[in-house]
Amino acid sequence: RNAVSLGGDSDTQACIAGSIAEAYFSGVPDHIKTQALSFLDQRMLSVLQLFYDQAKQPGADPPRVLPL
Repeated sequence: RNAVSLGGDSDTQACIAGSIAEAYFSGVPDHIKTQALSFLDQRMLSVLQLFYDQAKQPGADPPRVLPL
């Protein structure tokens, strides 16, 4: 919340703060994750799943972004 309220490029600041918080707290609480995922359409959920599948595999190639 503080990152968003600072003004300026607040979306980028919030993304960085959220990423650090996820690593620090070992994940995102389920109620927040469920709410955030509810805003994504099926295509974006597929991209996100592809990213997580690739990121979990040691030595895997970096995730590809699906064409528009």
